[in-house]
Amino acid sequence: MSGVIHSQKPGIRSAGAAGAYARRFGIPVPGADFLTFFQNAFHARLYAFLPDQVYHMDNRKGFGNREIIQL
Repeated sequence: MSGVIHSQKPGIRSAGAAGAYARRFGIPVPGADFLTFFQNAFHARLYAFLPDQVYHMDNRKGFGNREIIQL
């Protein structure tokens, strides 16, 4: 897999991702501002990986056999 990583700007998608992370791991978030909580609690920013090439590896077709997945 190859692609680029982009820093996510504050917005609905970023806040939704931070909220989903908090719910998934049972992290209690005071208030509704998940993104600010995420940044302050973990001293981290959110990033998104955007793939430009993805490969499927299937060793049943030969060791190390890989096929490109069209995106």
